[in-house]
Amino acid sequence: MISVIVLIYNLEKELPDCIDSLRRIPGTGEDMEFILIDDGSTDSSGRIADHAGDPRFRVFHTENRGYGAAINYGLEQARGEWTMLVDGDDWVEPGFCDIPLKAAQEF
Repeated sequence: MISVIVLIYNLEKELPDCIDSLRRIPGTGEDMEFILIDDGSTDSSGRIADHAGDPRFRVFHTENRGYGAAINYGLEQARGEWTMLVDGDDWVEPGFCDIPLKAAQEF
């Protein structure tokens, strides 16, 4: 399983595009999960994350502790054998996980 950790802080304008791009990645809850870490956003980012609408998404809300702490918290929540990071203002292509997963499996 791959765990994709998505770091979120006050990204209400950008986050919907990020979530939509992650939704387009093929896979099931058996082989992929998206861990959305809302690091104490003061805008509507947390509510947007809560309504991601895909069973592969797991949402966690924390008080604002900064980027490094959010990453560490995401790693603690990850169930996957491999982890990847995405910032909540990024978007990814549907094959985003393919090459890293193949490389990890061949290693």
